[in-house]
Amino acid sequence: MSIRINEWSSTRFYSFLFLVTIFGITQGFLVPVISTMLEQMHLSPSVNGISAAMLYVGMLFSMMFYSKLISRWGYRNTIILGIVILLASMILFSFTKGIWWWSILRFFVGIGSNIALLSCQVWVIATVDPAHKGKRLSQFGLMYGLGFGLGPLGMNILSFGYFVPFVIIISLLVIGLIISLRLTKGHADFAASNKGQTSLPTSYKTAYKLGFLAMIPMLLYGILEVALSGNFPVYGLKLGLTQGEISLLITTFIWGSLIFQMPLGMLGDKIGRRNLLRILCSLGGLGMILVPLVGNHFIGLFLILGLSGGLVGSLFSLGLAYMDDILPAHLLPKGSALCSIHYSLGSIIGPYLGGSLMQYMGINTLFYFLGSTLVGFVILTFLFRSYGVARERVIETQIS
Repeated sequence: MSIRINEWSSTRFYSFLFLVTIFGITQGFLVPVISTMLEQMHLSPSVNGISAAMLYVGMLFSMMFYSKLISRWGYRNTIILGIVILLASMILFSFTKGIWWWSILRFFVGIGSNIALLSCQVWVIATVDPAHKGKRLSQFGLMYGLGFGLGPLGMNILSFGYFVPFVIIISLLVIGLIISLRLTKGHADFAASNKGQTSLPTSYKTAYKLGFLAMIPMLLYGILEVALSGNFPVYGLKLGLTQGEISLLITTFIWGSLIFQMPLGMLGDKIGRRNLLRILCSLGGLGMILVPLVGNHFIGLFLILGLSGGLVGSLFSLGLAYMDDILPAHLLPKGSALCSIHYSLGSIIGPYLGGSLMQYMGINTLFYFLGSTLVGFVILTFLFRSYGVARERVIETQIS
């Protein structure tokens, strides 16, 4: 069965954009708010980081059954299942308190958001005109980032009552569920034939060997995103920043990425995404290393985090586009799933290492760690050649 069994639909795509915005708001709100509450309960940064990572452990766990789930249930039903899990989790968040309950619920939020988000993403890849794939993926990443950028502002709504932000998110998820129920059915087969494209095996092993370098930016994005949203509230509180200042700084980083998302996407088409990723990670790594030098000066943090966000906040969408440059079309669904795994791993590693480094080696080591990971990727791009540069030769040798 062909992975292009469904035709492209603009209406369905714009529905996806709305849905991924909701998913972004949910995660963008949940990670810093719960981390801040746990810090106020005087839990250690490392324990706080482990709790934040549970959301991404759930995302990683969902990959164990996602392929079978989407093959059996199809795109639409998998999206609906994900939203139902999210909805139930957010309702329970409103009536529970404590690290154990919140960690378990974060785990289920990770499962629900990942299977729904990845189903939307793969459905787009499976049906979009290849000539517009880069543009559509950029829009996809832009709307998720927009939602993630709005999420931390929910910290300011907490002053009106603990339940208020949760009621807002629950209402958005209900709207998303209604929209999902109106989608046409779509079926996917991850064992789809690659007939007429290449003789490469349709396997995760092949997709990973071909697209390894393009998947590293997702790992970095996961580390950065969750370390900033999960560890930065702890960093900021220890520096004496207010909750309002912390939420604004996190939002500034994310909004910086949104402003530069489309321009960087177009620049990548001109100079090559590999070259662009090298430049962005080099400058972004420098920005992270400069953060401790600013101390608790709000304006300085605002400028550095805003610029750094603009530089490295597009790593996920650029990585997806880079993967599309490298992988044959029939391997894109598996490549997308592997990108999700990389993102989940980065999101798990980021808050735990960040929290542990702050606890045992000082709070400034959080940003030295983030800066070194970005610079490390730049070095990696020079050590490993890109399979995409000589795809024809790779195809001829048939990686096994």
